[in-house]
Amino acid sequence: MTMIIDSHSHLPSPGRAGHNFSEARPQIDAWRKLGINGAIFTTWQGVMAASADDIEQGNRAALDIYAKFSDFVLPGVSVHPKYPELSLQWIHEFHRQNLLWAGEWCPADQLEFDAPEYEPFFALCEELGMVVQLHNSKGIIPVAKRHPQLTIVAAHVNHAFIGEEGQLPNLWLDISGLYGGLCWQALEKAKDAFGTKRLFYGTDFDGYDPEIFIYRVKTHFTPEEQQDIFHRNLLAFLRNNNINNAFGLNY
Repeated sequence: MTMIIDSHSHLPSPGRAGHNFSEARPQIDAWRKLGINGAIFTTWQGVMAASADDIEQGNRAALDIYAKFSDFVLPGVSVHPKYPELSLQWIHEFHRQNLLWAGEWCPADQLEFDAPEYEPFFALCEELGMVVQLHNSKGIIPVAKRHPQLTIVAAHVNHAFIGEEGQLPNLWLDISGLYGGLCWQALEKAKDAFGTKRLFYGTDFDGYDPEIFIYRVKTHFTPEEQQDIFHRNLLAFLRNNNINNAFGLNY
């Protein structure tokens, strides 16, 4: 059976339900039934945060979920530019626990990622050697150029500038979401821009059905390339970024 790791997802928590689940366990059970072997996530409350409480509660819930399901999930830390001190504290806390994934982050309050308010987060993650996963918007490119030692995973396939993104050596791409594996010619453009070694299987579950993305990968890539996208690329990427505590796997 093919190992499949979801590089992009969100889980419910006491502070905010998901699209189809109100607790983490049923969603994780659904993944397992679909043949998914692990997932990287933020809480919905964290990724959609609108207050300091959302950042505090969303990150705390992410750590609680990880404590219960560390054999399946890897949490990412959530931030908000309106609450810089609290966000920086949480980046440090995840790093202290050897959890070196940040995001997915989405542009907040109509601020692009290259806005000054985001700069302290990127500078700290670069200093600490943490991976940052960013919703794929136009601010990613200047951030990647400004921080060449910062490892960035662009979330979703943005047709407008995917060609330029593919030329940046510190950028990887997950194929999640509507503007990912579901759009017409999205996977063809992703392959042209990034090749097959810098692509990760991802879904945005529970917003989208993981089976659709499995089908898309199987119909657009060779069997060998499928193994890369489903798990080999991500596990090698995690190992190279000193993330050795994911999914209960020895990689």
